[in-house]
Amino acid sequence: MSNFLRNCMRCLVLPVIFCGTSGAFAAGYTCPTYKKYTSCSSGYYLNGTAAGNSCDACPSGCTCAGGTAAPVCGVTCAEATYWNGSSCVTCIAGYACPGFSNISNPVNGQGANPCSAADQYQDATGQTTCKTVSAGYYKVDNTSQAQCTGNTYCVGGRKIACPDTTASARTDFPASYYNPVISSFGLVGGNGRTDISQCRGLTWYTNDRGKFYETTTYNPESQKYDIVLNWGYSQVKPGYYLTSKAGCGAFAYYTEAKDCPTGAYYCPGKSDVVCNASNQATVHTTNFGLETCPNGYDYNTDAGKSDISQCRIKCPAGEYIAAANDGTCSDVGPGYWAAESTTGYGDIGMRNACPVGLTTYGRGAGADEAADCGHIFYVGSNRRLFLRSEKKTTPSLNVKVGDQVFYGNMRTKPFAKGNMLHVMLNGTDYSVYDDADAASE
Repeated sequence: MSNFLRNCMRCLVLPVIFCGTSGAFAAGYTCPTYKKYTSCSSGYYLNGTAAGNSCDACPSGCTCAGGTAAPVCGVTCAEATYWNGSSCVTCIAGYACPGFSNISNPVNGQGANPCSAADQYQDATGQTTCKTVSAGYYKVDNTSQAQCTGNTYCVGGRKIACPDTTASARTDFPASYYNPVISSFGLVGGNGRTDISQCRGLTWYTNDRGKFYETTTYNPESQKYDIVLNWGYSQVKPGYYLTSKAGCGAFAYYTEAKDCPTGAYYCPGKSDVVCNASNQATVHTTNFGLETCPNGYDYNTDAGKSDISQCRIKCPAGEYIAAANDGTCSDVGPGYWAAESTTGYGDIGMRNACPVGLTTYGRGAGADEAADCGHIFYVGSNRRLFLRSEKKTTPSLNVKVGDQVFYGNMRTKPFAKGNMLHVMLNGTDYSVYDDADAASE
């Protein structure tokens, strides 16, 4: 009867009749049928429903609510593990396993939570939480992330392409751009960008002065690539020059394109020139494309000269440029004449030959016009006058050679150098001279 008594102590109802002594029924007596338990205390469960049943202690690993509830015997998996259908195993990459306890009949994969959110992943095993995708990175899958590169930016674990360049090109420009025309437009890639404003455009423009680039960032307000980071000319057209250095990168860059100035300058234009430490002093000059006319060729002071041939030298009458690029005027020489003239660099000056048989003084006023072509009139053994082919003074010394008359200039005023020839006409003493002597007086 001892087992019966123990069971009765756990019961809420104890309908018991003790029969006989010493744990056995006495001969000749009849005991009533055992009563049954209808409810058990918490921590026990009802074992059977017929008379003679019992309230048994809750088995290890189970929970017993009492009353008539059966034991609940579930599975517990520790943190960083999950139920694979037969046992608790280490959490795999791509999942977070916080652990669970006392789950009855767990399903396969119980306790393994996928890192499926757009901004979460897990690249390690045995983890209880998911990782958040790093700034500037995007989610590849539940197990990995990758950095945003090229023309993209990353927000909330997503990779987003920078706005289209064609539709987002800027349309307004400062006056210093001189009404540019886009020659090419593209994007500049980068790593780890986190915002649309970090998208960057590179545009090359041309205008009537040259070629220049512009680097911009995207402006969410205007929806254009119009926030300027830097810009600069790399080429300049003839008639202009570049100044205000903007730096040395792939090429030499400047921020001002100016008209070629007045004076002894010309501006032939310049193309892209590599700029580095070895050529910076000679190529990346303060005024790029502004050239000084060669020595002596400073007569033409017009602005906007675009070629070295527009640098000119002026020669007085009776002189000319005898050889290309010569910076000194030379006498035309006997038998030639030349009016005052200008000659461009690289050209040979003009001189005019006298008709056959005629000559000139060869320089200065004695060779500045066609009429200076004439004959030499000799006075004594070592004096000579150059007689003109056209009359210049009245009266004049007329000398006929063949069928043509040549003329010597006459005046009443004597020459400081002394008279070479005197002519008495109607009681007046005249000095006979040629143009060269008069000009040198």
